Amino acid sequence: MAGELMQDRALNNFLLPNGTFFAEFLLFVIVLTVMWRFVLPPLQKAMNDRQAMIRQQVEEGAAARKRLEQAEQEYRAALAETRAESTRIREEARVRGQEMLSELKDKAAQEYESMSASNEARLAAERSSILATLRPQIGELAGDLAGRIVGEPLGDSAARASTVGGFLDRLGERGEHPERSATPPDGATR
Repeated sequence: MAGELMQDRALNNFLLPNGTFFAEFLLFVIVLTVMWRFVLPPLQKAMNDRQAMIRQQVEEGAAARKRLEQAEQEYRAALAETRAESTRIREEARVRGQEMLSELKDKAAQEYESMSASNEARLAAERSSILATLRPQIGELAGDLAGRIVGEPLGDSAARASTVGGFLDRLGERGEHPERSATPPDGATR
């Protein structure tokens, strides 16, 4: 038995390949070839497609980011332009308002001057008209009043009218108004 056991051991030596090993190796190579030929290409194709899709999405994202940045720059430029335009319009409106105010003030001053001159001319004409109307009556009234104060009539009315008329003419030459004069014309005190 010992001989048999030795021979059995020699046959079961794991270092020496037997037929099972070759059959398993052949089956491994066949499975590997089938996988290499039929399974691996669709997997590689799917992985390549997936990588291409991811690369495309990354490129599209980068392009979208660039477009977004460009749109933001255009927005900022348009906003700055709009602000500058609104500032310019406000400034023009302010200047135009100042010009209009100045024009209105000038026009009002001219109207005031014209109305003032016309009113002064009208008042001077009315004064002259009133003086011309009242001058003969003032002479008579002054003579009557003096006669009442003295207690008897003072000469004829034509002489009295001529004396008062001369007095009024002298006042008119000096620029005084008879009703406003503070001192009597002959220097006497009141």
